[in-house]
Amino acid sequence: MNKLKPKIFNSIEYLQQLDWSEITNHNRFEALCKAYLETLTEEKNNQIDSVEASAPAEGADGGQDLIVTFGMSDGLSQFARKWVVQCKFESRSVGKSKMQSVNIPALIHQYGAVGYLLICKTLPTTQLEHHFEDLKKNCRFEYKYEIWTGDDFLSRILEKENIVKLYFPKYYAYIQLIETLTKGIIHE
Repeated sequence: MNKLKPKIFNSIEYLQQLDWSEITNHNRFEALCKAYLETLTEEKNNQIDSVEASAPAEGADGGQDLIVTFGMSDGLSQFARKWVVQCKFESRSVGKSKMQSVNIPALIHQYGAVGYLLICKTLPTTQLEHHFEDLKKNCRFEYKYEIWTGDDFLSRILEKENIVKLYFPKYYAYIQLIETLTKGIIHE
């Protein structure tokens, strides 16, 4: 994965596109995932009233980084829906071997969740995608199994200006620069 080199304009360093080079470690990536999930209450196309995302106890995560509880409403009553979320900040594709020690259905059951979301910085291998497809197809409890690739996640992030501003400041500087230049051209 090629890192983009920042450019400079009027001593402001910027990037012309959203790029993972601004997220420097797993903790920052996990914080980004948490922050993004917490913004889902702002979307009009869902029934999410609240989001609580918390990390399990310290130590080896055992296949989960976040337990996310969505407070929901269907117009008749309020209820909660939990997801186990794994954040993989890998520079290479995430393979099934990275998930080998995790019994995903047991983990979902342990937390009383409805599903498991794997958020990757890069791509899952075809073998891991097939594994998730098999889990979906053969799960007698009808748990949900989802994978967001790095590109999937970046496209979701692009829609959240506050997330971009906080986690991708060099790209946000570019957006601000373009807006400022555009306003100057339009007003002239």
